Amino acid sequence: MIDFRRMNELIRKDDHMKMAIARERAKAERITSALSQDGGGGGGRGTSSRVEDGAIALTILQEEYKPIAEELEAQRKELKRYLRRLDELQRTCMRMRYIRGLSCTRVAEATFYSKDHIYHTLKAAENRILEMQANESGKNDHSTSRQKF
Repeated sequence: MIDFRRMNELIRKDDHMKMAIARERAKAERITSALSQDGGGGGGRGTSSRVEDGAIALTILQEEYKPIAEELEAQRKELKRYLRRLDELQRTCMRMRYIRGLSCTRVAEATFYSKDHIYHTLKAAENRILEMQANESGKNDHSTSRQKF
């Protein structure tokens, strides 16, 4: 079952984690660059400690990111099953928002619609998908209950 609130939360976490990983990588590159310019040995005690700390921080961030990315990918895979049944604008907005992770503002800029129009289009698409899921669930429950009797 697709949980759009959870997807929004995961998209925010995904963005945050990607930025944190990029910052750690940039720090590592600066330290490595400073070491190579310094000849590798002039940094003293603090340099090797900073390299180790950076490597540890990067590893921790990557491990924390993995379950977020996996859950988001599972939600996206489920969402893709329903996209073809939406109208073109709804499909485009849902792809941009939930598959590509763009904000409503960015979707509005890309589609040349107002932010309010995009917000309402997304809500209508979300409701339509939830309705489709409920109908599928009801069919499955109903067919299962028939088989029991």
